[in-house]
Amino acid sequence: MLTPLSDNEVTTRLAALADFCPLAQLHSSLCSFACRTKIASRLRPVRLPFFETGSKVMQDKFTERFAVGIIDADKRRPSYLDNFYDVASAPHLHLLRHRNRPHFIILVSPAIDGFILSCVESEALDLSLYGFSPVLKEFTAQTKNVMSNKDSRFKDLFTALRDNREIKLLKSVLTYLIKAKYLASDTELLEIFARN
Repeated sequence: MLTPLSDNEVTTRLAALADFCPLAQLHSSLCSFACRTKIASRLRPVRLPFFETGSKVMQDKFTERFAVGIIDADKRRPSYLDNFYDVASAPHLHLLRHRNRPHFIILVSPAIDGFILSCVESEALDLSLYGFSPVLKEFTAQTKNVMSNKDSRFKDLFTALRDNREIKLLKSVLTYLIKAKYLASDTELLEIFARN
Protein backbone atom coordinates (compact mmCIF):
# COMPACT_ATOMS: atom_id res chain seq x y z
CA MET A 1 0.00 0.00 0.00
CA LEU A 2 1.26 3.48 -0.79
CA THR A 3 1.98 5.95 1.98
CA PRO A 4 -0.23 9.04 2.04
CA LEU A 5 1.17 12.34 0.83
CA SER A 6 2.02 14.86 3.49
CA ASP A 7 -0.24 17.87 3.85
CA ASN A 8 2.57 20.03 2.46
CA GLU A 9 2.91 17.91 -0.69
CA VAL A 10 -0.82 18.04 -1.39
CA THR A 11 -0.97 21.76 -0.56
CA THR A 12 1.87 22.55 -2.96
CA ARG A 13 0.27 20.59 -5.77
CA LEU A 14 -3.21 22.02 -5.25
CA ALA A 15 -1.95 25.59 -4.93
CA ALA A 16 -0.12 25.15 -8.22
CA LEU A 17 -3.37 23.97 -9.77
CA ALA A 18 -5.25 27.07 -8.73
CA ASP A 19 -2.52 29.21 -10.28
CA PHE A 20 -2.47 27.07 -13.44
CA CYS A 21 -6.21 27.20 -13.98
CA PRO A 22 -8.04 30.02 -12.17
CA LEU A 23 -11.41 28.55 -13.18
CA ALA A 24 -10.57 25.52 -11.06
CA GLN A 25 -10.25 27.46 -7.81
CA LEU A 26 -13.47 26.18 -6.27
CA HIS A 27 -12.54 22.59 -7.14
CA SER A 28 -9.01 23.21 -5.87
CA SER A 29 -10.26 24.70 -2.61
CA LEU A 30 -12.61 21.79 -2.06
CA CYS A 31 -9.90 19.23 -2.80
CA SER A 32 -7.36 21.04 -0.67
CA PHE A 33 -9.61 21.08 2.35
CA ALA A 34 -10.77 17.54 1.67
CA CYS A 35 -7.13 16.68 2.12
CA ARG A 36 -7.05 18.72 5.38
CA THR A 37 -4.59 21.21 4.03
CA LYS A 38 -4.40 24.93 3.72
CA ILE A 39 -3.62 26.66 0.48
CA ALA A 40 -0.62 28.79 1.28
CA SER A 41 -1.05 32.38 0.22
CA ARG A 42 2.31 32.65 -1.52
CA LEU A 43 3.30 29.34 -3.07
CA ARG A 44 5.35 29.48 -6.23
CA PRO A 45 3.59 27.62 -9.07
CA VAL A 46 5.38 24.45 -10.11
CA ARG A 47 4.91 22.32 -13.18
CA LEU A 48 3.24 19.07 -12.21
CA PRO A 49 1.85 16.07 -14.09
CA PHE A 50 -1.39 16.51 -12.11
CA PHE A 51 -3.98 19.13 -12.83
CA GLU A 52 -7.55 19.97 -12.26
CA THR A 53 -9.43 21.36 -15.23
CA GLY A 54 -11.66 20.32 -18.08
CA SER A 55 -11.09 17.33 -20.31
CA LYS A 56 -9.92 19.49 -23.25
CA VAL A 57 -6.71 20.51 -21.49
CA MET A 58 -6.16 16.91 -20.40
CA GLN A 59 -6.58 15.69 -23.95
CA ASP A 60 -4.42 18.33 -25.62
CA LYS A 61 -1.66 19.18 -23.15
CA PHE A 62 -1.20 15.97 -21.15
CA THR A 63 -1.50 13.48 -23.97
CA GLU A 64 0.81 10.77 -22.63
CA ARG A 65 1.48 12.13 -19.14
CA PHE A 66 -0.37 11.21 -15.96
CA ALA A 67 -3.32 13.49 -15.28
CA VAL A 68 -6.36 13.70 -13.04
CA GLY A 69 -9.27 15.93 -13.97
CA ILE A 70 -12.18 16.89 -11.77
CA ILE A 71 -15.16 17.99 -13.79
CA ASP A 72 -18.83 18.61 -13.23
CA ALA A 73 -21.35 16.11 -14.55
CA ASP A 74 -22.91 18.60 -16.93
CA LYS A 75 -25.72 17.93 -19.35
CA ARG A 76 -23.19 18.25 -22.17
CA ARG A 77 -20.78 15.36 -21.80
CA PRO A 78 -17.36 16.01 -23.42
CA SER A 79 -16.74 13.57 -26.26
CA TYR A 80 -13.32 12.78 -24.74
CA LEU A 81 -15.13 10.91 -21.96
CA ASP A 82 -16.18 8.27 -24.51
CA ASN A 83 -12.59 6.97 -24.16
CA PHE A 84 -13.04 6.30 -20.43
CA TYR A 85 -14.54 3.45 -18.46
CA ASP A 86 -16.12 3.46 -15.01
CA VAL A 87 -13.84 2.34 -12.20
CA ALA A 88 -16.01 3.08 -9.16
CA SER A 89 -18.89 5.25 -8.02
CA ALA A 90 -20.36 6.85 -4.94
CA PRO A 91 -23.58 8.87 -4.81
CA HIS A 92 -21.88 12.08 -6.03
CA LEU A 93 -18.42 10.98 -7.21
CA HIS A 94 -17.71 8.82 -10.23
CA LEU A 95 -14.17 7.74 -11.06
CA LEU A 96 -13.38 7.16 -14.73
CA ARG A 97 -10.17 5.86 -16.29
CA HIS A 98 -8.96 6.31 -19.86
CA ARG A 99 -8.64 3.08 -21.81
CA ASN A 100 -5.20 3.87 -23.29
CA ARG A 101 -3.72 6.85 -21.46
CA PRO A 102 -2.74 7.47 -17.84
CA HIS A 103 -5.73 9.79 -17.37
CA PHE A 104 -8.39 9.75 -14.67
CA ILE A 105 -11.54 11.84 -14.35
CA ILE A 106 -13.48 12.37 -11.15
CA LEU A 107 -16.95 13.30 -12.28
CA VAL A 108 -18.82 15.32 -9.65
CA SER A 109 -22.59 15.12 -9.80
CA PRO A 110 -24.44 17.27 -9.65
CA ALA A 111 -22.02 20.10 -10.39
CA ILE A 112 -19.56 21.06 -7.65
CA ASP A 113 -21.97 23.57 -6.07
CA GLY A 114 -24.68 20.92 -5.70
CA PHE A 115 -22.12 18.46 -4.36
CA ILE A 116 -21.06 20.91 -1.65
CA LEU A 117 -24.69 21.61 -0.72
CA SER A 118 -25.36 17.88 -0.50
CA CYS A 119 -22.37 17.44 1.84
CA VAL A 120 -23.57 20.39 3.94
CA GLU A 121 -27.05 18.86 4.16
CA SER A 122 -25.75 15.42 5.16
CA GLU A 123 -23.71 17.02 7.96
CA ALA A 124 -26.68 19.20 9.03
CA LEU A 125 -24.63 22.39 8.80
CA ASP A 126 -26.19 25.84 8.65
CA LEU A 127 -24.67 27.54 5.61
CA SER A 128 -25.69 30.97 6.85
CA LEU A 129 -23.09 30.59 9.62
CA TYR A 130 -20.47 30.59 6.85
CA GLY A 131 -21.99 33.50 4.95
CA PHE A 132 -23.61 31.43 2.20
CA SER A 133 -27.15 30.82 1.03
CA PRO A 134 -28.56 27.26 1.24
CA VAL A 135 -30.45 27.84 -2.04
CA LEU A 136 -28.53 26.30 -4.96
CA LYS A 137 -29.01 29.17 -7.40
CA GLU A 138 -27.95 31.78 -4.82
CA PHE A 139 -25.06 29.63 -3.57
CA THR A 140 -23.83 29.18 -7.15
CA ALA A 141 -23.96 32.94 -7.70
CA GLN A 142 -22.00 33.49 -4.48
CA THR A 143 -19.30 30.99 -5.44
CA LYS A 144 -18.85 32.54 -8.89
CA ASN A 145 -18.13 35.97 -7.41
CA VAL A 146 -15.24 35.07 -5.13
CA MET A 147 -11.75 33.65 -5.35
CA SER A 148 -12.51 30.59 -3.25
CA ASN A 149 -8.89 29.70 -2.57
CA LYS A 150 -8.49 33.06 -0.83
CA ASP A 151 -11.89 33.25 0.88
CA SER A 152 -11.84 32.28 4.57
CA ARG A 153 -15.53 31.32 4.40
CA PHE A 154 -14.63 28.37 2.18
CA LYS A 155 -11.79 27.37 4.47
CA ASP A 156 -14.17 27.34 7.42
CA LEU A 157 -16.89 25.49 5.50
CA PHE A 158 -14.58 22.82 4.13
CA THR A 159 -12.97 22.38 7.53
CA ALA A 160 -16.44 21.72 8.95
CA LEU A 161 -17.04 19.18 6.16
CA ARG A 162 -13.76 17.30 6.64
CA ASP A 163 -15.44 14.25 8.19
CA ASN A 164 -18.12 14.00 5.51
CA ARG A 165 -18.10 10.55 3.89
CA GLU A 166 -17.69 11.76 0.30
CA ILE A 167 -15.15 14.45 1.22
CA LYS A 168 -13.10 11.70 2.89
CA LEU A 169 -13.53 9.56 -0.23
CA LEU A 170 -12.35 12.42 -2.44
CA LYS A 171 -9.32 12.86 -0.17
CA SER A 172 -8.47 9.16 -0.32
CA VAL A 173 -8.83 8.93 -4.10
CA LEU A 174 -6.78 12.07 -4.79
CA THR A 175 -4.06 11.06 -2.35
CA TYR A 176 -3.83 7.60 -3.88
CA LEU A 177 -3.79 8.84 -7.49
CA ILE A 178 -1.22 11.55 -6.81
CA LYS A 179 1.03 9.02 -5.13
CA ALA A 180 0.49 6.03 -7.46
CA LYS A 181 0.36 7.94 -10.76
CA TYR A 182 1.09 5.47 -13.59
CA LEU A 183 0.87 2.48 -11.24
CA ALA A 184 -2.69 3.17 -10.06
CA SER A 185 -4.67 -0.05 -9.77
CA ASP A 186 -8.40 -0.38 -10.42
CA THR A 187 -8.53 -2.98 -7.64
CA GLU A 188 -7.02 -0.59 -5.09
CA LEU A 189 -9.33 2.21 -6.24
CA LEU A 190 -12.35 -0.06 -5.81
CA GLU A 191 -11.12 -0.87 -2.31
CA ILE A 192 -10.86 2.84 -1.50
CA PHE A 193 -14.46 3.35 -2.61
CA ALA A 194 -15.58 0.29 -0.62
CA ARG A 195 -13.86 1.53 2.57
CA ASN A 196 -15.45 4.94 2.35
